Amino acid sequence: MRIGINTLFLIPSKVGGSETYLRKTLAELVALGDSHEYVLFCNRENAGTFPQAARVNVTDVRCRVGATCRPRRILFEQLRLPKLVRRHSIDVLWSPGYTAPLRLGCPSVVSTFDMQFVHHPEDFAGMARAATRFLVPRAARRADAILTLSEHSKADIVTYCRVPAERVHVTYLAADETAGGDIPDDEQATLLARLGLSEPYILTVANAWPHKNMPALVRAHAMLAERCARQLVLVGICGRGMAEVNAAIAQSPRADRIVLTGWLSARELWIVYRNAAVFAFPSLFEGFGLPVLEAMAAGVPVVSSNAASLPEVYGDAALAVDPTDETAMAGALERVLDDEALARDLVERGRRNLTRFSWRRTAEQTLKVIEQAARARI
Repeated sequence: MRIGINTLFLIPSKVGGSETYLRKTLAELVALGDSHEYVLFCNRENAGTFPQAARVNVTDVRCRVGATCRPRRILFEQLRLPKLVRRHSIDVLWSPGYTAPLRLGCPSVVSTFDMQFVHHPEDFAGMARAATRFLVPRAARRADAILTLSEHSKADIVTYCRVPAERVHVTYLAADETAGGDIPDDEQATLLARLGLSEPYILTVANAWPHKNMPALVRAHAMLAERCARQLVLVGICGRGMAEVNAAIAQSPRADRIVLTGWLSARELWIVYRNAAVFAFPSLFEGFGLPVLEAMAAGVPVVSSNAASLPEVYGDAALAVDPTDETAMAGALERVLDDEALARDLVERGRRNLTRFSWRRTAEQTLKVIEQAARARI
């Protein structure tokens, strides 16, 4: 088959976990063999960034549209992409970023990660909120199959998009346990010094959207006893919730012990994970929650919110807290920082938990759904 992949949503280093999802799944799809051809429909920002395009069974089609102007990208996706799909004789189109052409002459598979726009509309600007509420449910209803990341998200999609449960397929994500490799100590020390990080710290990795609940973590950090008041390190891209994060930091009596790193490369992020004392994930809502697995892969004990899909991801391998209870969050962090035996136990549970997930399995399940969607139209 000729499988089209709609990458028009992807702005490198700007869209968070959805970029990791696409790149890791694509790499494994191509590694599965040459039984299919893959045609990548790229935008101006991501054209040339897919190393798989060097393979004989992978072609990238560079579209004359940028994703930084979202309305223009959506119009291109709806009006021009279907013509390109026909021109390139695509048998089935996979759209891994929520939206897909509503009128398409071939089978369609769409990845709908979650219903964030339903549960947390404050994360979206007015026009983006309206476009998302219009397009995402319609793309799901028009698709031959829907991929999502957790059973929690599947239930939400069935409810809010009004689609049959049998058309929604769960493909979990995974952490890349080899991502950091064997990084020399001097390289790690250089990065930590540049970022201003000294002793092992409390770490969180999340884009600054309101639902990520980072101000609550800042306030929980301020409640810690002095013996546990490590640096708090916030890694991620600035988002719509950044003003609230900055306000919480300004009000914190420990503001001088809070570090915002901004975006980090994959290698830098791995170093920062590996040198943390505890990983905290206070999110109010997640379609999956990949940073939890990444922290486990780095051998870091995890304190996580018990909201949405997160219990599916961490199983018995995290200290779970109510993300609205900042006192409980502070108490959980203190327990891990004070109790070495508990921290070691969480690390070991994390290693066992990781065996439930792999990118190869994600790719195999994704390809199976794509193949089934194509055959169903024959």
